Amino acid sequence: MRRVLCFAAATAACGAPSGGAFESDGRVCPALGDLVITELAIRGVSYVEVYNTTARVLSLDDVALSVAGSGAPRRVETSGEVAAGDYRVVPVAALADAGGVVALACDDRMLDEVRYSAAESDVWALDGANPPDAAANDIVDNWCGQPGTAGGGNAPCGNRVCDGAAKPRRGELLVNEVMRDPVGADADGEWVELYVAADASVTLDGLVVEEVASSTRRFSLVAPPCFEVEPRTLVVLPLGGEEEPRLVRGSGLFNDDAVLTLRVDGALIDRADITCGRAGTSCAWVDDTWCETTNPTPGKENHCAP
Repeated sequence: MRRVLCFAAATAACGAPSGGAFESDGRVCPALGDLVITELAIRGVSYVEVYNTTARVLSLDDVALSVAGSGAPRRVETSGEVAAGDYRVVPVAALADAGGVVALACDDRMLDEVRYSAAESDVWALDGANPPDAAANDIVDNWCGQPGTAGGGNAPCGNRVCDGAAKPRRGELLVNEVMRDPVGADADGEWVELYVAADASVTLDGLVVEEVASSTRRFSLVAPPCFEVEPRTLVVLPLGGEEEPRLVRGSGLFNDDAVLTLRVDGALIDRADITCGRAGTSCAWVDDTWCETTNPTPGKENHCAP
């Protein structure tokens, strides 16, 4: 049975009040759309994932999360902060498998609300092909069943068909250079460079970069629909910022040894073991091996340099 969703942050039909950020008892509550519900883990270890769409840190201390099935809503304690452009996972005892309501409010003012019908997937997630926002959150077709990416960018739902360029097959898109610990703020300087090894143009639609170290982090692509890249070219994907293409930053790249993979619609395209890249240096692929260089070359030919 198809899931039916209703999002109060963007639809008046859900009964959400209008207005921006507001103060109550000396506290500033987020505005509608500042916090967006992006993922529901229905079965197994249940949780609700929320995303901070703003450029400032948001506190959850005064935000109430409630979940309900067929009975009265249950309040779930929330606390701490959500960094700008980042995700926060809120554990819950259970989400009703037969359908229910998940809502965020501040001082009894609704911020976002999700109504879902009988669960057809363990995890229901907002399409990761574009940044989470209230407009995308309101479109039912932007949600789909996924394995789950708690605390990281969601995978694309794969519900878009691109004419023209094909999606890359394994080996046609390769990790070529990685800057994961730049001098200064990570948010201003992390990037992943890819080499298009295909003989013809390919689309990056559905691309997700996954990094595995002490945990797994996933970074989905933000780009125009059906974004194409030319063969034998380099593509630099910054983590964060406003330019496109880019990757949804989430928690950023690990600074320790990690495995970086490229997937398109879930299919493995490339795998790289990244074991270099100290502060201020990049890890570059040169002459069939990885080397650490103090002279990063995003978008240009790589060189190993001490």
